[in-house]
Amino acid sequence: LASRESDTVRNRDKFSDKRVFKVPEEVSPTGDVPMYAHIKLDSEYGICPRLYFYSDLGPGTTNRIYIGYLGRHLPVQGTN
Repeated sequence: LASRESDTVRNRDKFSDKRVFKVPEEVSPTGDVPMYAHIKLDSEYGICPRLYFYSDLGPGTTNRIYIGYLGRHLPVQGTN
């Protein structure tokens, strides 16, 4: 589990824009949120799948976890 992305990924649009995913408007009025928390499902064979999610938990929230992406490793400094 990685609870966040590196400073480089979060602060550079070409990386951070790839980590913005759709959520219901009750979670975000714009209908999308950055999702930096992810689970590394594998680290071998060159695919390195990731599951990116957003936790909307606590008082006054939807009390749900939203999955934004499941697939190949998204671009990072070392791959771009």
